[in-house]
Amino acid sequence: MRRTTRALIIPVLLAGALALAGCSAGGGSAGSRAVEGGTDTSQGSAPQSTTRDAAPAEGKAAAAQQGRDQVLTGMVRMRAESAIATARRASAIVLAAGGRVDGRSETPRSGDSPASTTLTLRIPASKVDGVLARLSALGERVSVSTDAADVTATRQDTAARISALQRSIAAFEGFLATAKSTQDLISLESAISDRQAELESLQAQQRGLDDQIALATITLDVREAPPVVARAPGDYGTGLAAGWAAFVAFLSWLLVVLGGATPWLALAGAVLAAVLGARRILRRRRPTAPTPPAAPPAPAG
Repeated sequence: MRRTTRALIIPVLLAGALALAGCSAGGGSAGSRAVEGGTDTSQGSAPQSTTRDAAPAEGKAAAAQQGRDQVLTGMVRMRAESAIATARRASAIVLAAGGRVDGRSETPRSGDSPASTTLTLRIPASKVDGVLARLSALGERVSVSTDAADVTATRQDTAARISALQRSIAAFEGFLATAKSTQDLISLESAISDRQAELESLQAQQRGLDDQIALATITLDVREAPPVVARAPGDYGTGLAAGWAAFVAFLSWLLVVLGGATPWLALAGAVLAAVLGARRILRRRRPTAPTPPAAPPAPAG
């Protein structure tokens, strides 16, 4: 009888813990909705987004202050005389605003393709508009685009699941102190280990989400101005100047070619002169053929 009673204790305790976890999850979700816009004091809940305590700003950053959790992303394209120097100044602006640079890539000039630099900037959400205005002043702005994704429900659900798992782990640890057999200890420790692994995964997701909410992700693409292409002449004067410049350039090129060919021409002349001299010497050394005797005059009639 005692064995039967003891065998029934652990399943009953596990069922009670699962029921407690379910109630905690439901209560955590409801509580997080009830306290939206305020401070959630439930166990294990994540701190409120930094965008809620920041001063209102313009544009999409201001929308993030209206009691919602938002992930801000954007793209800024611009032209500048020096892509590398502009990227260096942009990095300094972001660092001064409390942000960071998560990525950087540079492409040197190649043929007709201008040099470019791409930065992945992480900017405090409350300072996005001010920083974008300062970045736009570094060169010629081509385009600016931003987007805000509402993640309020995701953040609240994650916080509720974390709170429920923490309550469930605490309950199982309480049962662990009253376990009477090795099998009960193994079952409880396995249940605690599984929930602890899930809890750590959710906490990592929560930290990543909080980072995305606190810091907007802006991609800055800076390109140098393309090379200037010479225009076709529009009148006689410009045409004459262009023709003269082309003629001078041709003469310069011809002189260069002649200068490079002069040593070879001199060598060829020396070889030709040697060949002709040898032929003359050979002709002089040949024996002269005898002159045939003249024919006698024909007898007269």
